Amino acid sequence: MNRIYKLKGLKDMSDKLSFLTLKENVIDVGKCTGCGGCVCCPLNLIEMIGDTPEIVDESKCTKCEICVLKICPRIPESLADLEEKFFERAFTEEDIIGIYNKSFTVTTKNDKIKAVGQDGGVVTSILACLLEEGEIDCVIASKRLPGWGTEAVIVNSIEELYICAGTRYTLSSNLKVLREAIQNYEKIAVVGTPCQIQTIRRLQKNLKRYGKKIKLAIGLFCTEVFTYDGLIKEKIQDELKLDLEDIEKMNIKGKFIIYPKKGDQIEIPLKDLKGHIKEGCHYCTDFSAEYADISVGGVGSKLGWSSVLVRTPAGENALTKAIEKGWLEAPKEISEKGFVILKKLSEKKKTRGK
Repeated sequence: MNRIYKLKGLKDMSDKLSFLTLKENVIDVGKCTGCGGCVCCPLNLIEMIGDTPEIVDESKCTKCEICVLKICPRIPESLADLEEKFFERAFTEEDIIGIYNKSFTVTTKNDKIKAVGQDGGVVTSILACLLEEGEIDCVIASKRLPGWGTEAVIVNSIEELYICAGTRYTLSSNLKVLREAIQNYEKIAVVGTPCQIQTIRRLQKNLKRYGKKIKLAIGLFCTEVFTYDGLIKEKIQDELKLDLEDIEKMNIKGKFIIYPKKGDQIEIPLKDLKGHIKEGCHYCTDFSAEYADISVGGVGSKLGWSSVLVRTPAGENALTKAIEKGWLEAPKEISEKGFVILKKLSEKKKTRGK
């Protein structure tokens, strides 16, 4: 890789980069996404402490550069290289929401998924179908813990998948279990935020022996995630005096909405949560998970439906199979108004990130 950029600790172009490079240039300056990808360290030297990667024994680091150049989405690399590899051309200024072949608004036909899903239950339906058909043998996702915490998990059954349905608005370092999944499974699907999908694409491009096991990357629309202490503890628990176990669901529809198990929904203006945004999110320019095989989110669709952007043949196969096997309703076109909202949020995030 041609290092035409400046990194702290890089003395000359022949220097090998270590975890220290990652720490100085990404973690210590607040750019880390907390994706967990660097836990793929082949010597198993890196672990997540909370949502921050730390090295177990720096003296054992061999400077293989995997955690820095080959994985991290915050170390400068030509994204055009990823675009050419996965989409056959570089993005242009007109690709506000990335390159996509088809776009739909979709909802699940499965009653159990309707009960636990966030919007249209599309992601859970697709993954359940692929597990049932044997096209994948595990899913990297996250599940909700008591108190609305999150935990990265490897799921290999439909029943386990139901537990992962729905959205949490605090960070889940999904990719910290990627190394374990690669060691134990052959056909992996990954669900993640835009930064996590970029990490997956870097892995597929730079570490082909591992990347070939990833059969599907489902990206989630994402403006930002909030810190657990800020959103859950300070805002919801301490300020609003809500019992976390009495909350059925949370969502963002122009406002942050909390749905209690009993009583009326509670709305919080998004401006009131700005101080709780994870610092690394301010550097991100990708709202619609532009590097995924298929991108999904509630934005641009009516309540109970999800907007879906099909970007690659793998994404199209996954959606088509879920429809054919009866997991999803026949898709409809996203409305013009829906696209306006999608593009507006994408442009806003690109401007903020730049």
